[in-house]
Amino acid sequence: QPGPGNTLRASIRREYIYEDAFVQLNKKVAPSLKKRVQVTLVNNWGLDEAGVDGGGLFREFMSAFLKEAFNPNRGFFIETDGLLHPNPAAQYLYPDYRNHYYFIGSLLGKAVYEKLLVDIPLAWYFLEKLLGGTADINHLRSLDPNMYRNILSLRTYPPDTIKDMCLFFIVDDNILGKTKTIELKPNGGSIEVTKGNLIEYIHLMADYRFEQTEQ
Repeated sequence: QPGPGNTLRASIRREYIYEDAFVQLNKKVAPSLKKRVQVTLVNNWGLDEAGVDGGGLFREFMSAFLKEAFNPNRGFFIETDGLLHPNPAAQYLYPDYRNHYYFIGSLLGKAVYEKLLVDIPLAWYFLEKLLGGTADINHLRSLDPNMYRNILSLRTYPPDTIKDMCLFFIVDDNILGKTKTIELKPNGGSIEVTKGNLIEYIHLMADYRFEQTEQ
């Protein structure tokens, strides 16, 4: 049975389950996965909910927290074809976005350590990276299926068609409603895509898309 020094305590309002958890548990859970987390849930009237946390309240808290943390409306993750992956725009929504991702990962790790069932539909390219693997062009399908189809279809086009498309080693990215042109390689804005360098262009496009999720 854990002693007082081995217990992390938090009073969490249901209406602000993510905010309260972040304030009270951030930077405490990651180095203390083995410590018990004792949660008191506070209802909408500001009253502690009845119950002793013998594990049930913690499971309820974790389920509600993870549901909120991975909710696309919060901005840390976005959904593509029913699968979740990090939102590249999170860095513009939250100045300390790295701390938030670290915290979410810490509580997810705590859930795994406690053998709690976690039902989060993560994109398979993201799962590959979490497991230490490397994403390749085929993983792009779970991140951006439209880009995956479009850039791979270029391989079937004859040289004249590719030339007529006037493609260059750049990408126009929409960031919070503003379009920004990014070079895929040095001087990419002056390097035209041809049949000869098409494979390089495809891989650089895929790499850029993956890098967006790692900012």
